[in-house]
Amino acid sequence: MSETLTAHEIERLRKDQCPNCGTLGLRGGPRGGEGQNIFCDACKSGFNVALPRAIVFADIIPWSPPFK
Repeated sequence: MSETLTAHEIERLRKDQCPNCGTLGLRGGPRGGEGQNIFCDACKSGFNVALPRAIVFADIIPWSPPFK
């Protein structure tokens, strides 16, 4: 299940800033349809956002434990 971000967190994403740790400069990941995953290299957070980056809706990407 994904978690929707607050308006303040979305505003930080629009400024290319991680809402979790504040690091500037997010890395683009896979995209499909109207969405793209973006990631913070500093804290490893991932977000799914609607394109273009005039972001109106964003979810945190839930992480699974590593496969063994």
